[in-house]
Amino acid sequence: TELIQAVNIDMNPSATSTDIARRTVIHYGYEFNYKTRSVDLEKPLPLMPDKLRMVCSRLRNESISSEEPDQITLNVYRPGQGIAPHVDTHSAFEDPLISLSLMSDTIMDFRHPDGQEVSVFLPRRSLAVLSGASRYGWTHGIRERKSDVVDGEIRPRGTRVSLTLRKVKSAVLQYCMPFD
Repeated sequence: TELIQAVNIDMNPSATSTDIARRTVIHYGYEFNYKTRSVDLEKPLPLMPDKLRMVCSRLRNESISSEEPDQITLNVYRPGQGIAPHVDTHSAFEDPLISLSLMSDTIMDFRHPDGQEVSVFLPRRSLAVLSGASRYGWTHGIRERKSDVVDGEIRPRGTRVSLTLRKVKSAVLQYCMPFD
């Protein structure tokens, strides 16, 4: 509850907010540009709330991440909303990708290019760490639906807040075209 209050989803002057695919997205640290699939290291965002800084420090202190995350994407998923299967951008962020689920449970679906599919139940207040093959070799997404079936029980979805915590790469990888 304190963390949700600290980020003040409705209006936070120290973050940028966009409405992507019908969900609210707020960036902290650096804004992720969905069109270029990158961050601008020259344009850090204003201050990150102290509670979020504490989460980032804790991830490093407890060896969940070797470096302290400096970019957070907060997504607000209302019942019926999801996110298409995807692999987070390789060039902008270090490994791992860390996701903290707050307020409501959900099921995240993972798909491998060879056809394997795995559904993972993410209870509220859970932490998912995607590293190595789970980060780069599998897509992850959340189906658009208003309930999930967990252990044979139908569980209605509530509003879920997801914090995706990442470390921005210190140098943006640039792709060069060979010239004759």
